[in-house]
Amino acid sequence: MKEQIMRSAAVIAVLGLILTVIPEAKAAEQVNILVNSGFEEAGVPVEQGGWGDPASAWHLFGGGYTRGAYHAGQYGIDITNNDTVSLAGAYQRIDLGQTQVKPVFIGGFVKGDNIVNSAGGYFGASIYAEIHLDNGRIVYWNSLANYGTFDWHWIGFNTAALTIDGVNKLVNRPISHIYIVPLLAYASGTASFDDLAAYEFTPDHPALTIMFDDGASSVYTAAKPVMERHGFRGTLAIVSDAPGSGDADFMSWEEIKELSGSGWGVASHSRTHRDLTTLSQTDMLSEINNRDVFAGQDLTVTSFITPFGAYNSNIMNAAEKAGYASVRNYEQGDNPQGSFPGEIKIRGILDTTTTAELAGWINEAKANNSWIVITFHEIVPSGDDAYHTTPEIFADMMAEIAASGVSVITYDEGVATYGVTK
Repeated sequence: MKEQIMRSAAVIAVLGLILTVIPEAKAAEQVNILVNSGFEEAGVPVEQGGWGDPASAWHLFGGGYTRGAYHAGQYGIDITNNDTVSLAGAYQRIDLGQTQVKPVFIGGFVKGDNIVNSAGGYFGASIYAEIHLDNGRIVYWNSLANYGTFDWHWIGFNTAALTIDGVNKLVNRPISHIYIVPLLAYASGTASFDDLAAYEFTPDHPALTIMFDDGASSVYTAAKPVMERHGFRGTLAIVSDAPGSGDADFMSWEEIKELSGSGWGVASHSRTHRDLTTLSQTDMLSEINNRDVFAGQDLTVTSFITPFGAYNSNIMNAAEKAGYASVRNYEQGDNPQGSFPGEIKIRGILDTTTTAELAGWINEAKANNSWIVITFHEIVPSGDDAYHTTPEIFADMMAEIAASGVSVITYDEGVATYGVTK
């Protein structure tokens, strides 16, 4: 889980960076503000003891890198550690000089060859960032760490989404500059990086998605009529073995297809709703590779919702390979413009959640011009766990959303509008 991936300032002290300023860059929409992001321009080779060449824009530390495996173009970089106590890579500084808080997406492609973590390590093969705010405070973050042997896959994060508790934003002031670091740290093996990107965004409107995990029958009987009165379309996260199983607690394929035909979205919530982090590789892949079940019902799914919100880099990689454009876990927060589609956050509704809390989240989305995904489970008078909402409170919440004036969109529409593309 992401909360288990610690963030540390210590790595920068180890790097001993020699600072060279890249000229200030501004970007609108999805324009890459990194220089030589694909490593096509050569710098001083590491074997010559160089720190890089201004023409390459990248500067080396530790064992540095060699130009090697590539995702696109003719070159990427290979970073190799022979032990689990070393760290190596490259860094580039981008100067933003923001006068207001703007989201910045940082990401790229990584490939691994026998990457072995150290005991308690939390960097592995990842993209690390040192984010300097305008008041001198520094925020340290890295993408989900990657281990093992794996083919190219996409990693990243958005500065405006960074939070430890789902409430307080870590980047809560304008950004002065950022150091972006493709990194192999405290892990042995070879990590390859290519096609890195940094995009700055200027958000201009909020939006909201109403999502229902598991596909409970009460969504059709209790939630659908209320939403229809407001003209809302929701999104269903369906456990694909449940419809047609004869279990009356879940919606049927006919009901799901009826909602889909009226504009609702549909996402996969795995095959049988097991914790994917506890399964064998074969069983995990079976749970994720179920798009054919939906296709057999004439439904197209492009998003995967992890059961219990449990995930790791292996699961994220498998979902990407299965053809899903987005993965959503159960981490709390809103989603800024330029969100990484593999780290979409939610606002989970429990039996203790009040309409006033929902109103606060909506106001946050308005203030940030961000996208919030409001996630329900069952709509029933009572339940045996915290994941249910009474019909009365659900009706009050729908009225609050309607009164807010915020656009209600499906999950896939949210990913298309607020997510970055490869």
